[in-house]
Amino acid sequence: FRKLVAKDSPIGLIGYKLIDEGRNMGIIDEVIEQPHQILLQLMIEEKEVLVPLHDETLININHKKKEVHVVLPDGLLDVYLL
Repeated sequence: FRKLVAKDSPIGLIGYKLIDEGRNMGIIDEVIEQPHQILLQLMIEEKEVLVPLHDETLININHKKKEVHVVLPDGLLDVYLL
């Protein structure tokens, strides 16, 4: 799969760790591409969480470490985890 997916393709992020301000949030299970943004789907505390990935949330992608570094919007996880 990795050999067939372009390095800059969002679907290539499946299996990467999602890191929010230095905190490991989990492994990206699915990438959902929409016209204006990309959603990363992962499980946190046995609940499905969708994280928007765009210019305001993305800090960087480390392909060597397989990490996506983001700053999540305030309250985003509260919607899923409360």
